[in-house]
Amino acid sequence: MKKFLIGIIFLIPIIIVLAITATGRIIALTHPVNASRIELRNSLNEVIEQNVNDIFYIDGNDDSQYLIIDLYPSITDQKIIYEINRDLPGAGDLKLEHKEGTNHYRLVPVYDEYGLLKSGVVQITIYAANNISVSRTVTVVVKAEAIKEIKVYDTEGGTVEAVELYAPAQLYCDINPMDALVYETLRWTSGDPQILEVSPNGFVTPLKRGVAAVTVTATDKKGNAHRKSVTVDARKALLKASTIKSASELSLDWIKSNIVLSPMASVESLGGGEYIVSEGGVSLPLKVTACAAGEGVFEESLAVMYTNNGPYYIGFAYADITQRGQALEAEFSVSDGSVLEYRPEAGMIVPLKAGTAEITANYGGKTTVMQVTVKERPYAFNLMFGESDAKKGVQRSRIWGLNWLTPDRQYINTFRFGSSLAAGSADLRWETDNEEYAKIDQDALITFNPEAAGKSVKVRATVLVNNYATPIYREFTFNLAPDTQSVNVYNYGELAYVADTSQNDIVIQNDIKLERLNTHFANSIYGNGFYIDATHFETLNDNGIFRFESGRLTDPTKKIVFNDLWIEAAESYEQSKDRGTVFIITDMANPVEFKYSVIQFCNTGIKLNKVKNVLIEGCILGYSATTAIDIKKDTQPDYFFTIKNTVIKQCGGPGILLAINRFDPEDFDKNYMPRFTVEGFLDITNWKTTKETTSLVTGLDKSVFSGIASFVDPDNLMALLAEHLEELFTSPSMSHLLYTNASDGQQYICAGVFVLGMYTKPDKNFFTIEDPALTVLPVAWPNDRSSLGLIARGIDALTMRYLNMTIYHPNYLLSYDFSGGKEPRYKPGDSIPQDFALYDRLVNGDQKNK
Repeated sequence: MKKFLIGIIFLIPIIIVLAITATGRIIALTHPVNASRIELRNSLNEVIEQNVNDIFYIDGNDDSQYLIIDLYPSITDQKIIYEINRDLPGAGDLKLEHKEGTNHYRLVPVYDEYGLLKSGVVQITIYAANNISVSRTVTVVVKAEAIKEIKVYDTEGGTVEAVELYAPAQLYCDINPMDALVYETLRWTSGDPQILEVSPNGFVTPLKRGVAAVTVTATDKKGNAHRKSVTVDARKALLKASTIKSASELSLDWIKSNIVLSPMASVESLGGGEYIVSEGGVSLPLKVTACAAGEGVFEESLAVMYTNNGPYYIGFAYADITQRGQALEAEFSVSDGSVLEYRPEAGMIVPLKAGTAEITANYGGKTTVMQVTVKERPYAFNLMFGESDAKKGVQRSRIWGLNWLTPDRQYINTFRFGSSLAAGSADLRWETDNEEYAKIDQDALITFNPEAAGKSVKVRATVLVNNYATPIYREFTFNLAPDTQSVNVYNYGELAYVADTSQNDIVIQNDIKLERLNTHFANSIYGNGFYIDATHFETLNDNGIFRFESGRLTDPTKKIVFNDLWIEAAESYEQSKDRGTVFIITDMANPVEFKYSVIQFCNTGIKLNKVKNVLIEGCILGYSATTAIDIKKDTQPDYFFTIKNTVIKQCGGPGILLAINRFDPEDFDKNYMPRFTVEGFLDITNWKTTKETTSLVTGLDKSVFSGIASFVDPDNLMALLAEHLEELFTSPSMSHLLYTNASDGQQYICAGVFVLGMYTKPDKNFFTIEDPALTVLPVAWPNDRSSLGLIARGIDALTMRYLNMTIYHPNYLLSYDFSGGKEPRYKPGDSIPQDFALYDRLVNGDQKNK
C-alpha cells in the first residue's frame, strides 16, 4: 500500500507538469526563428572579413557599391537595422538603400540641406532586427569634395602661425580632408623670393635677413582655391645651408661670404669639415663634405613619404655647392610602380602604398639612387576592437579581465593590442588616458595594473605624419572586471584550466565550443555575450553543462556572478529534449546572480537545489524541454529568490518550477518556499492551450506508472486523467487566467511559475509581485464527486490513514491576470525579437512603471 501511495503522490505532479507541458512542442513550431549569424559580402561577392577588407571608399556620385547581407539560419526574417557611429573624428554620413526583393543594400552618400556632401568616415553597424546580438561593422570613407582647412606644421609636429628661422627648415602642410585635394594644385610660394626660397615640398631657405610670408595654396575637387600663410622671421638667420658638398676645399672666407648670412657671426672650425656658426647667443652646426666633380644629387632627401598626403616633387642638381645654379638634366625612374607612381610631366612622385622603393636619377651616363620608405596615411583605419566589439551582449558593454594566459598556462597582465594597419606600415602614437591604471608602449603592448580593477581605461591610436598628429585617430575603452585576478579566456581549454585551478573570475572574450560536459567550477563568469556552444554533443541526457562546486569556495561572502552569458545546448526548441541542464548549483550559501544572460535550447536551464540567495536579472530564459528554472529546497527558512526584468519563453513545463527536494514525513504540512520576489517586469510567453492536454496525457510513457501498475490499470488511469485535465484548467476559479487568442480563437493559459503543494504547505505570503500584470492563484485538487475528485478524495483518505498526510494543500500558479480585458505584451505564437527595445527593458526595466 505504501508503495502505491508514494507512486500516486509522485505521479500526480508529473502529470500536471507534463500536462502544462503539452503544447510546448506544438506552439514553438509557429514561432519565428531569431537570427544567430550574419554574413556580409561586397559588390564582388567576396566575404567581408574584419580588419581585412571591411573599409570601403566611395565618391559622392558613386552608386555602384553595395553590401550583400545574409542572416542565418536562412529561415529567419532577413530584416536588418543599422546604426551609424557619428562620434568618430571626421565622421561623415550615408544610408543603406535596400533593393526590394534582394539582399542587396546600396551605399548611398548623403547631402545636407545646402547640397554639400557629408563626407568623411562612416562606421555602420548592421544588426539582425530580431537579434541585435548578431551584428557586423563596416567602415565607409565617403571621399570629400571640399577642403575645410589647411594647417602648416614643423618637423616636430607642432602647428605654426609664425616661424623664427635661423637656417633652412622644412615646413609641411596638413589639408583637411586630404582626399579633397587636387594634387597638381598644391603649391608653396614665398612672399619675397629675395628673402626666402621655398621648394615645391615646403623646404624654406633664407637667402638674406628679413621677414616674409610663406604660403601654401591648394584647390579642391569643387574648384575652390584655399590658402594658408605663415610669417617667417629670418632677421636673425645665420645659414643658407646646414650641410654642403664641394669637390674642392672651401676656404673659411668663402663659407662666410656664401653660406653665412651675417658678417658679424663667428665661424669656428672643429676640423673634419665641421664648423660652428654663432651670433647673439645662437650657435648652429655646419657640415662640409667632399663630392666628386660633376656628381649629381637629389636636391632634397625624401627618404620617408606618406600616402594620401599630397604630391612629392623631385629635383636634381650638382652636388658641388659651387656649381649650384647650373642646370643638370636627369631622367627619373622608380623601382616599384605599385609603391610609387612617377608623373614625369609634373616631376611629381605619388606614394601609392606602404613599402620601399628606389628612385633612380640617370644623368650623363651616371646614376644616383635614393631609397624611399613609404608609410600609410590612411583616410580611415580600425583598431583591433571597435564600437560593435565594445557593445556586446544584453548589457551592450564589454568587460575585461586584468590577466591573460600564456600558452604554458602562466598568468600575465599584458595584452598585445593592434589595428587594421599592417605592422610598421604607418606611424601610430599609442597612449592611454590613465597611466596609473594601464600603460601602452609604441608596439601597442598594454600593461594593466591592479589599480585598474573595476575601472575603465581608454586607449587611443593617432596617425602621425612627419611627427604631426593628424585628425585621424581611433579609441577603445577597456572596462575592467572588479577582481584583480580576473582572467580572460578565448577557448574551452583556457576556460577549463581556470575553472579547474582557481576561483578567479572568468571573462570570456570569444565564442567557445565546449569540449566536455559537467565542467566543474567555483568561479564567477562574465560572458560578454559570446556564444557558448554545447549543440554538438551527441547526447546530453540529464548531464549538467556547468556544475558549480560550492564546497571549493573559500570566501563565504563572495558573490558569484554569471553575467552576459549566451548558452545553447541544441539548435532549436524542437531539439531541446534530453539536451541536459546548463547550470546545476547545489548547497550554496553564497549569493548567486544570473544577469543579462540568454540560456535556451536545453532540457532545463538552471537547477537550484538549496541555494540560499538568488537573483535573476535582465535574462532571456526558456525554450527548455522541461523548465527554465528548477528550484528545490527543504523546509529550512531564510532562502530568497528574486527575478527582475526577465523574459521566459516557451517551456515544456512551467517557466519556473518550485518543489520540495525530498519526500520525508518531517516535511508534511510545512512551507518550503523561499521568499519569492518579482521586481520590475516578468514577461512570460509559455502559452498552453487547454485542449491539447488530452493528447499529451494519452501519449505518456507508461513507465511513469510502473510503481502502481499492480494496483491501477495505467491505460484507464491516463484516460480518466485526460478526461478531466481540461476541466481543471477551465474551471470558473481560473477563468481570469485564460486568454482567448483572436488569431485562432483558442483559449490559452500562461504557465509562469508553478509551486508544488499537495503534502507540503507553501505559503502564498512568501510571494512579492511588483509586476501588475501577474497574479498568484491556488490550484487545488478537486474535492467533489467528479471522477478526478473521487480519485483525489480516495488517495487523500489513504494517505491520511497510513501516513497522516493530506494532499489537499494548494499548489500555486503565477500567471497573467486577463480580467477586465487585459492584453498580454506577447500573444500566443508571437516571437520576441531581441532588439534594442527589449535589451533596454532588460537592463533598465519598464520606465513607464517607475
